[in-house]
Amino acid sequence: MNDTKRFLWKWIVFVGIGEFFGIACAAGIALSSDALFGEPVSLLPMLFHLSGAVLSGIIEGGITGYLMWLVLRSRYPNLRADRWVGATMLGAVIAWLLGAVPQIIFAGTPHVPYETPVYDPPAWVMALGGAVMGLALGPLLGWTQYFAFRNIADKRGLWIWANALGWAGGMFFIFLAAGSVEADTPLWFTISLAGLSGITAGFFVGWVTGHYLLKMKPLE
Repeated sequence: MNDTKRFLWKWIVFVGIGEFFGIACAAGIALSSDALFGEPVSLLPMLFHLSGAVLSGIIEGGITGYLMWLVLRSRYPNLRADRWVGATMLGAVIAWLLGAVPQIIFAGTPHVPYETPVYDPPAWVMALGGAVMGLALGPLLGWTQYFAFRNIADKRGLWIWANALGWAGGMFFIFLAAGSVEADTPLWFTISLAGLSGITAGFFVGWVTGHYLLKMKPLE
């Protein structure tokens, strides 16, 4: 295996591992918040819900960002860890906060009577919605990391597009798993499924972004 393929596969594996822990922790935080405070229909639950989103972004961005940097430093030796990890955490926090807004908005709407049939979309419909969300939110993460690549890599604008495509697929897997969970699903299974979706999403994101990285040559 040559150096290029070794770099690519190491990148894919490390991004997958980072997202495994990041998404699993985020699922644990969300479930704990719902169990302790319920739906965010009043100020206090809203604040805790938003705090959970920030914490999820910090954890996911911190773990994944550091693992990314461990791979990137071999190709971009001038890329500082704090610069990359900080950019990754910032992008993740923004994405998690934006993703939390719809739940807060819909939580405040009146509930229909229990006699009224409620349409629960199938998992594949939620997965398609997740892909659209990933296509919209992925560039945010790419944008913050875009600045970390300043004076480090050429063609860094490609990174924004790479994250849009990568996270469109990544969020498809995450929402597919989320749509497969029922209210009575055991907690351990829910978190395990979240971790599995995270590592699958991470592998996909790593595969897409890794090929774009190979086009971004290091600057002298």
